[in-house]
Amino acid sequence: MLSYLDPDHIKHHIANLCAHSHPYSQHFQHLQHLQNIFIEIFPEIDSTHLALMKSLSCKDTPLPRVLLAEFQKAGIGQMQKKWCGSAAENLYFSYACALSKNLMQLEGLSLVIGLVVANILEEIGVDDVRVKWPNDVYCQGKKIAGILVNTELVNTEMDDAKINNAKTSDLRTIRTVISVGLNINMMPVNGNEARIDQPWTSLRLISGKIYDRNLIAASLIVELYKTLEAFKAHGFSYFISQWQARDWLRQKYVQLESGGKVYAGLVAGVNMRGHLLLQDDAGNVRAHASGNIQAVTPALI
Repeated sequence: MLSYLDPDHIKHHIANLCAHSHPYSQHFQHLQHLQNIFIEIFPEIDSTHLALMKSLSCKDTPLPRVLLAEFQKAGIGQMQKKWCGSAAENLYFSYACALSKNLMQLEGLSLVIGLVVANILEEIGVDDVRVKWPNDVYCQGKKIAGILVNTELVNTEMDDAKINNAKTSDLRTIRTVISVGLNINMMPVNGNEARIDQPWTSLRLISGKIYDRNLIAASLIVELYKTLEAFKAHGFSYFISQWQARDWLRQKYVQLESGGKVYAGLVAGVNMRGHLLLQDDAGNVRAHASGNIQAVTPALI
């Protein structure tokens, strides 16, 4: 039976989650404010990510804010890939916030968001949750979630070179939109599996249970807030041990398309900036800041 997203229900769950936070924790005061976060829900939309990016064109837009949809007609992922899904069964979620860092310090952010999703899934009882560089979450070897992050510098005349080399005193506000597509109650019916070009799964397929999407949305809002506070203070290096423990590609042979070239080699993890480390047949290791994984083969033992 379908149940629908509701902003009041989400805020009710946020209040409950905040009530269980320790009153002396450094985030407690701010978590209370999340109970009044602006949440907008559409029955159908082209893309929650693009819609939220567009809403930020108004400089007075209050942040953070959340936009969700029951169905996306043209959802997008990394490298402009299309995100497929069903109506009123999954989570199509976008979160906008302001980060005071320079652009280089935001490297690895999409990897950190993957860890947020993975931790939430584990908390609700899902086993074997992994993160796939740079923006996917896998359960039992199949994709269950995808992540997209976009940033926009606000109120500055600095060019990119100056921004990337900025001192702490030179940092500017960066508006950031984080989007998560999470398969929750979707089942392989009505031909939807034919529209997806890779192995996928959902929480319902894994456990046989139907999940409360309002509760999962609330958990995502709260955990995103807490994790982003840590990311702002410490950067990606703070999370690298968590990433290593969940790295789905580590010690696998891959083909990576990056900058118009295709590189092949063994994944040796990521560096402190969240760049993929790829070791070629000659033993040389190259760091890649971005790219598209085209093929994955288990390493020979």
